[in-house]
Amino acid sequence: MFGDLDAMGHMNNLALLRLLETGRIDYMVRTGLAAYDELTYVLARLETDFRSQGQFGDHLTCGTRITKLGRTSFTMEQSVWRDDGSILGRSTSILVALGADKATPIPVPERWIQVIQEWEQRQLEEVG
Repeated sequence: MFGDLDAMGHMNNLALLRLLETGRIDYMVRTGLAAYDELTYVLARLETDFRSQGQFGDHLTCGTRITKLGRTSFTMEQSVWRDDGSILGRSTSILVALGADKATPIPVPERWIQVIQEWEQRQLEEVG
């Protein structure tokens, strides 16, 4: 979107964060985790490294994967890159599983763990 650019045609940092959010949501939808109405998650931590500036007309891709499973949380890593492979930014986020009240952390459900490991096609590091 043009509003995501400054007067020089550079993509602002907030636009990159929106791409990362879209990637997180897309991951949850594609894996089917977004379909569990009785459970939800909240973004508890977001760490982002801005590596280079995006430009008007760049074609960007956002890659997303879950790398670690905690007792009540999971760690997601993401990158946004151009077609030439150059990285605009990298992010690590921690998402916490919440119960039906959408306020209380709960252990990551076993069925979520199974879905995630099947999607990732590997056993994930378990922490905590």
